[in-house]
Amino acid sequence: MTHTTEQAFTAPAQEPHAPVAPASAQAADPSINEIIAWTENPRTFAVNRLPAHSEHRFFDHEPLSGETSDLIQSLDGEWNVGLIDLADGESAREALGAFASAGAASCASPAAVAGAADAASASPASASPTPASAALAAVSFRRIPVPSNLQNEGVLPHQYVNQQYPWSGHETLNPPQIPHDHNHVALYRRVFAPSAKVAAAICAVAATTSDAASTADTAAQIRPRVTLTFHGAATAIAVWLNGRFVGYAEDSFTPSEFDVTDALRPGRNVLSVACWQYTTASWLEDQDFWRLHGIFRSVELAAQPVAHVENLRITPDFDASKGTGLLDVTASIRGIGDVAALAAAAVATAGTAAAAARGTESDDSSDFADSTDSAAAASSVLIEASLTDADGRTVWSARKDAADLLDQAASAAADAESAATTAPTAVATATTDA
Repeated sequence: MTHTTEQAFTAPAQEPHAPVAPASAQAADPSINEIIAWTENPRTFAVNRLPAHSEHRFFDHEPLSGETSDLIQSLDGEWNVGLIDLADGESAREALGAFASAGAASCASPAAVAGAADAASASPASASPTPASAALAAVSFRRIPVPSNLQNEGVLPHQYVNQQYPWSGHETLNPPQIPHDHNHVALYRRVFAPSAKVAAAICAVAATTSDAASTADTAAQIRPRVTLTFHGAATAIAVWLNGRFVGYAEDSFTPSEFDVTDALRPGRNVLSVACWQYTTASWLEDQDFWRLHGIFRSVELAAQPVAHVENLRITPDFDASKGTGLLDVTASIRGIGDVAALAAAAVATAGTAAAAARGTESDDSSDFADSTDSAAAASSVLIEASLTDADGRTVWSARKDAADLLDQAASAAADAESAATTAPTAVATATTDA
């Protein structure tokens, strides 16, 4: 697996730790020592994490109004969790290394995991790693719910910090050093079987790869993709699936999404996550709040269709002199070569179409024709877009409420001029950017 890294600002002139090797030098799965080095290096805050994008629902059929996508599989529920104290030094490193590799062994030998009758019925409670070292054997595992935090579940003591850092008075540190005598790593483990739709995506990937082995690079661009998303985990996570390194991320309060298409299996899977209490990112968290750690937001798998909207950017503008608004909508589409047509519409909350447009992949852009100037439509507009395949089926659709965007533009204009007597008319333009 090729590893990609995200790097931030230039590091100080003198660093206490060696920098992480560039992505091209990390062809093999990283060692535990390499991952620990990432937690101590402010220039590396994500490895293999997908770029941030707007949130969407995916469908492989014509969805009903308000329908929940069955291409999303929640991994929330009971997880097995153990705790390592980094003050234990080499013993802690040994336990971390054994924990990372134990996923592959336990996935290959379902009988080694107590309580799992078969792959489909494997319980998260059966996910305790088979001890591969004395250090890991000494770790006590217990079940706690995800999402939750380690403090409220009694794994770590509660800690409130106002102005000082959590380690103040315990260790004397200078940025970007991190505490070692007062720092922990929570080991999360869960066994699961993919849902029918996610498993179908895995099989489709296998078929595509087999049929196009001679053009693997092209096939990788157009095949279905399965992603794993952690919507919130503090302070840093390293992730393995079936013993294979998936990625690393430090952004605690924003989603971290990883491509797990090649690591996921149709049957029994073992997901392992090491969650650090403190990293160099903790120096940015000198705020007045309770320090709560762990996987505190939902975890989910998403089976993405070959063609889908990857990112949707909506930019509002308002012309006070004309009393009209403009919505600039830009869609980035993955797998656009398989898209027969792109349709988009602005829809009033009541369901009345305010504007609509339709085009094909060869169109650079298409303008929405304004079909109404009613106050109701202008003040409660939804942007609706869909993708259809070659057979005319809707493979993706989404709605985004633009009322707040218009209100923001109108409010800004109202600060400079007197309040308008009529509501602005919304005119939207859409462009596709493959």
